[in-house]
Formats: sequence, structure tokens, C-alpha cells
Amino acid sequence: MYSDETGRLLARGSAISLGDVLETRVMVSPDWLALEYLGHDFTYRELNSLANQCAWSLLDLGVKYGEAVVVLSENTLDYLSLIYGAAKTGVAVAGCNYRLAAPEVAVSISVIAPRFVFVSASLEPLLRKAMPHYPEGLAKPEIIVWDSNDFGGHKPELSKALRHETDADPRIDIDPESVLVIVYTSGTTGAPKGAALSHRSIMARAGIMCAELQLTETDNYVAWHPLFHMSCSDYVLITHVRGGKVFMTPRFDAPAIADFCTREKIGWLFLVPGVLDDVAEAIKATGKSVKGIKYVGCMADLSPVHSLKNITEVTGAGYFNTFGTTEVGTVPSAYGTLDLSQATVSFRKVQSTFSRMRIVDGNGNDCPTGTPGEILYRTPTLFSGYWNNDKATNETMRNGWYHSGDICVLYDDGTYDYLGRSKYMIKSGGESIYPAEIEHVLLKHPNISEVQVIRVPDPKWAEVPAAYIATHDGNEISEQELNEFCAKLITKWKIPKHYRFIGTDDFPRNVTGKIERPRLEKMFAAEQLVVA
Repeated sequence: MYSDETGRLLARGSAISLGDVLETRVMVSPDWLALEYLGHDFTYRELNSLANQCAWSLLDLGVKYGEAVVVLSENTLDYLSLIYGAAKTGVAVAGCNYRLAAPEVAVSISVIAPRFVFVSASLEPLLRKAMPHYPEGLAKPEIIVWDSNDFGGHKPELSKALRHETDADPRIDIDPESVLVIVYTSGTTGAPKGAALSHRSIMARAGIMCAELQLTETDNYVAWHPLFHMSCSDYVLITHVRGGKVFMTPRFDAPAIADFCTREKIGWLFLVPGVLDDVAEAIKATGKSVKGIKYVGCMADLSPVHSLKNITEVTGAGYFNTFGTTEVGTVPSAYGTLDLSQATVSFRKVQSTFSRMRIVDGNGNDCPTGTPGEILYRTPTLFSGYWNNDKATNETMRNGWYHSGDICVLYDDGTYDYLGRSKYMIKSGGESIYPAEIEHVLLKHPNISEVQVIRVPDPKWAEVPAAYIATHDGNEISEQELNEFCAKLITKWKIPKHYRFIGTDDFPRNVTGKIERPRLEKMFAAEQLVVA
């Protein structure tokens, strides 16, 4: 139809980056508010100026197009500005989890093998403690420490390391397949991998999110979650694509979230299971009404129904019935809100028409409806592989499909249910048991506030389910009562063989509040060693 050269010209003409978006925002709405941070507002013009300074600072450091840098920091003006500066220079930003132990930080950084690591002043001690654990044979990165985040009430500004005399756009053509952010995820071994998200992927997520949720420039967003989380690319950057304002906190802060929601028009509010009640109670404590929230939440399957109802009643918003992965995003695989008015809440999801999915068996054949299998995806939101890890990328991408490792079941009406990660599936006496099935049942008990089901070794059945439970009143529930309760809703061999009671605050969680199942498995194993 046309020559290769013409094809390249056409591809270049269709390219757009997140840096281009910020430049366009300055052209069409320079004085709209892009960010509130530590009580101070920043317009799109100001944010773009900060981004351009960061871009020139990266260039002066010698950071090359296609290279990655690592950031170890809370949510700061430096961090967000650096992401946009990277967007203008073809550089990727990998955000490291600051709640990791020092040896884990070292391993995470080594996955990227960067030449530069940017660290906030408050987290510099953690990084210095981590570096002796850095793998031998890898060149250690240069550490660049940002200034203190304490501005004494004055308007925040860039650290000296990022400030630059030039704040004009560097005018670098960015290939949409260039990686912008790298989000850490773990595999079956627990070793971290860096999921690379390109400008193309993020722009696709923005377009789909805006279309599915009907977002407008008045749908502002609260960024309480870490910028190293997928929520950065799937929510913060998308809000700016649409022209909204982001309210950013350094860390999770329920009263601050409540203040934003009652003071400003927040269009959508990302909340994970572990923080739903905290935010709901904080909003109630203000004595004020929220303003215009359309959607709230995520990962409904992992939340008690009473918590879902609590937050939706307080906010007046629908609970977002999302499901997805870092590699494909959320909305491409589920959209819509839960109907919480029913006696039995259905968590069935509806596939977005912006993606294709299949549910297959171990041989790659499509499963009949009602039969669990692994969910596969094709979508323009797809990631660009794992950084420095072709082996993991090739294992995940097979025959043109992304293999998620998530187990789902498809129904005759086209809806589907999430059953859990394949790596956490329990093989008991030859039967497959999915933790999510049991968790859904136990969360219906009136005195259970949170639950996580794990697999544990068993001499007779190889593996059996065990449930860690938190109750509303803090008291334990008898094994007999729980067994009888479960027996009404699931088959006998799916009923947990062990129950452990734990305080809500004692559940091991990641930085976004999600319970970490592998750590519970280690806790149970350690307990058995003590007993033995």
C-alpha cells in the first residue's frame, strides 16, 4: 500500500506522549489548577515549568533516551515533576517501594540496574543501608538526594538537584512505545519484576478510562497512594490528560482525604480494601457532605460488603467493580459499579469492549462457561514487557496473548468472576480450591470484617485451606460455628481446615493496604515449627 519510509512517517505523525499532553494543556488551559500539594496550588503552566526544568536536569546529568532512573521517595513535588520531566526526554522512572526492608530495596533497584537513584532526604538512611546488599558485579548507581520536604508552610519548590535555569520544552520527539514508568510486580517466586508502561499504554488507558467513566475536566482526583503504584499511571496522569486537578498527599492520610472530598469536587476516589472504613469514618467526622464523587473504590472482591455499603453511603457514589493487573490496567477488564441493594451482592464483572479476553485451560483451549481457567488479554493498554527480563516477558506473552495468571470463570450472560491468582490456588486431594471463593463466603458472616485464605501443607490431602480472620468485636468465633456457616454455601472440601484470628491492624499489608498472602503463609509455617 505504501513504502516502509511512508509507514515510518505515518507512525511518527500519529505519535503523542505525556509530555505533549502537558504542553497542550498549557496552550488551552494554562491557568487551570493541576495540583494541590501541602496546601498550595500549582497551575498547568507551573507544573509544565517544573517538568521542563527536570527534563533539562536529566539531560545535564547525561541520562540518555531509553534509560531508566529509580526513585525512592514519598509523594513529593520532586517526584511528580520528575515523571513529567522524564516524559519529555524519553526516560523511564521506576518507583521503589519505601516500605521494603533494606536488602529488598537493593534487589528492587538491581532489577533496573540504573546509573542514577533519586531519593528523598527522609529515605536516604534506608537507601544507604540498602546499598551494601547491592549485588556484586553490578555497577552501583549514583545517589542523588533531594532536599527536605519541610517547607515551613511556604509554597513547595523543586530540590536544587532538579532545578534548572531553563524551563522551556526540550523539544525531543518521543516514540509512543518509549517506556515512561516502571511498576514493580512479583512473580511466582516472589522476585520483583519491573512492568514497563509506555506512553502508548498510558494514553490508551486514559482514553478508555475517560470514555468508560465519562470523565470531564471537573473530575478531580485524590492521590494518596504512592506514586510508585499502578494508580499513578492509571489515575494521576489520566486526570491531567483530561484537565482535572490532583490533590496529592505525601502518604495515606484519612483526614486529609476527607477534607478534599468535602471541600472540593472529587470525581473519582481510588480506595483499597484496607482503608475503606478509615476514610468513611473520617468523612463522617467532618460533619459535611462530599461533593460530586461518581466512583469510589477498587478490588471489590476483597472487601467486606458492610465496608462497601459504608463508603458508598457516605460518598453517595457507586463502588467501582474493577479488576485488572499492572500489565493491562483496570478498566479494560472490568467496568461498572456494584448493585449493593441486593441481599446477595454479585461481584460479576463485564468486559470492556476496548479489550479482548479469553479464559483458557492448561492446554490453551477455551473453557466452557462455568469452568474456571486462566484469563488472557489483548488490549492497547498492554505493557511493554518486563524491564531487563526477556525470559519473564516471553513466558507471559504467548501466541499474541498476555497470560495474566489470574483464574476466572465465564458465565452464559457474558459476565465473569475473579477466583484468584493461579499461584495461590489450593490443590487439595486432586481438587482445585480458589481462595476467593471461600473469602466471599466468610465475608458474609455478620461478625467478620476481613479475611484472607491461604494454602497450607496437609499430610493427607497435600494442601488444605486455612483462613486468617479479623472480627468486628475482636472476639474469636468458634470453629464449629464457622464450619456450619460455610457448609450452607460451599461444598465440604472447600471449608477451611484451620482458622486463625488476627487484628485488622496486624494483617501484613503492602503500601496500598492490600493483604500480602505470602507473608501469612510464612506466619503459619513459622507457627507450625514452634508447635513441632
